[in-house]
Amino acid sequence: YPAGAIQPALPSRTAVETMLHRAIGAKNPDPHFRNPDYMAAWFLGPRERALLVDSVRDAVDLDYDEALARYGNLKMLVTSHLLRTRYIDEALLSAVREGARQVPPCRPGPSQSARAYRFAGDLRDVRTFEVDYPPTQEYKKRRVKEVLGALPDSVRFVPMDFTKDDLLRQLKGSGYRENEPTFFIWEGVTYYLPESAIRA
Repeated sequence: YPAGAIQPALPSRTAVETMLHRAIGAKNPDPHFRNPDYMAAWFLGPRERALLVDSVRDAVDLDYDEALARYGNLKMLVTSHLLRTRYIDEALLSAVREGARQVPPCRPGPSQSARAYRFAGDLRDVRTFEVDYPPTQEYKKRRVKEVLGALPDSVRFVPMDFTKDDLLRQLKGSGYRENEPTFFIWEGVTYYLPESAIRA
């Protein structure tokens, strides 16, 4: 599989790397620079870690400074995910305060899907849609049940092949309403385009 490609019944490697960066950032001892995604480490089990390169596989078990040392010149990846996570979190909560009643997050990893759980109180009156590639989504649902015990009733799972499905049609099939205020999250969406499609 090409780097970052989706393998059957597993998350993409890029999604797992993102979870790792967020999990390390959540250990920052300075609360002003700590990644708010405290759930990221929960989703890094043996299956997920097996997809990581050897040099950083156990970084989530180390303290913040030791984990950063594993990255060398690439430690800005942890900072970039802090900025992205915090920006989207704040934008989401602001949109909900201003009346958004639907949140369709389109993103790859179960940790990145955790906003529905981290902000369960703030989103109690909001319809949340999880949009993802069907095999990846089945993995995510299984992993969420393993970590949290059950799938939340408030989240609607929307299977979608980004190479051929129509997003609006898929959302409407799961209860999305076009006339309601909506906050879309399009974070880290990556898909593998087969070589046959490129040639076509």
